[in-house]
Amino acid sequence: MRLYELIRCLVSAAKTIAYAHQRGVLHRDVKPDNIMLGKFGETLVVDWGLFAFVESEEANGGEEEKPLASAQMLDRWNPSPEHFEGTPGYMSPEQFPESKEEVGVLADVYSLGATLYYVLSEASPFRDEAASQLFDRVLEGDFPPPHTLNPQCPRDLEAVCLKAMATAPEDRYDSALSFAEDLERWLADEPVTVRTPGFSERVFRTAHRHRTTSLAAVLGIFLVTVVSVS
Repeated sequence: MRLYELIRCLVSAAKTIAYAHQRGVLHRDVKPDNIMLGKFGETLVVDWGLFAFVESEEANGGEEEKPLASAQMLDRWNPSPEHFEGTPGYMSPEQFPESKEEVGVLADVYSLGATLYYVLSEASPFRDEAASQLFDRVLEGDFPPPHTLNPQCPRDLEAVCLKAMATAPEDRYDSALSFAEDLERWLADEPVTVRTPGFSERVFRTAHRHRTTSLAAVLGIFLVTVVSVS
């Protein structure tokens, strides 16, 4: 499947997660294996077995869609610090038992970023290491940038990935929807919010979006040059 198609599917998955967050539900196990792709372009986020109710600013679905979690449910949910609540290699630093950070919706944003990492590099950001030894590396963001594994990786997508995978929750995208929107900007050949394109990139984007006009201008310059020389 081509990169553009995979990114479209990831946008759909991210919007599904954003909708769940709006309803007060945290997935906690977002990873490539839990995003199913159909042959007609359908995208399903599956395996909600580690879901948790969460209280956040996003869990306010408005008058028509109320959060699924009641205050009593939120009070009863208390994740065990003795077990992993996610998949090592894709889970955020705050999901590790060693962490004292609260697990919120930005944990899923991190996992979406780690999933994008896999799309870009065909590898997990953290691998070949025991789960119990991963925490320090995850906490330090000690993983190779996607372009070191795939030199063809678009730098804008790499910037989106690294933003989503920031070790501190406050340094990530503020929501799964913001993450999806930056991916949509890339699909539309527009600059993403987390990287400023260089002059040559801006010229190329402008020329690419206005291919017919650009080609006509080049041909016009060429004809003027030929006539002048003759």
